[in-house]
Amino acid sequence: GETLYCLENSCSHLGTPLETGLVEQRPAIDKKRTFPISKDPKMEDCIVCPTHKTAFALDSGEVRGAWCPYPPVLGKMMGNVKNPAPVTVFEIRAKGKNIEARINSPFRPEDIEKKDKEKS
Repeated sequence: GETLYCLENSCSHLGTPLETGLVEQRPAIDKKRTFPISKDPKMEDCIVCPTHKTAFALDSGEVRGAWCPYPPVLGKMMGNVKNPAPVTVFEIRAKGKNIEARINSPFRPEDIEKKDKEKS
């Protein structure tokens, strides 16, 4: 099956819309988890900000790789405007033929881990 994610459409650096950003595979930080889109436990899918090329993990919203690496030199200076911060990820569910996103309460990856432990 496919996996869907719902992230805020705003880079945490300067608020640039992420909707035109590319989805790229980046090295996974937490190698214990599996990442269903990439199917490679060493890689995870990230959306990349079209302005400063910061990558955000689709499942957690966490920054992956360099903070504001683009354009060279200027990007690093612009990155100093604000500390690295994740984008908000929202919980989603399928209900019939619809996909619903709960936008009033952000999703946190540690909540999933807690639910998984409770099921065991």
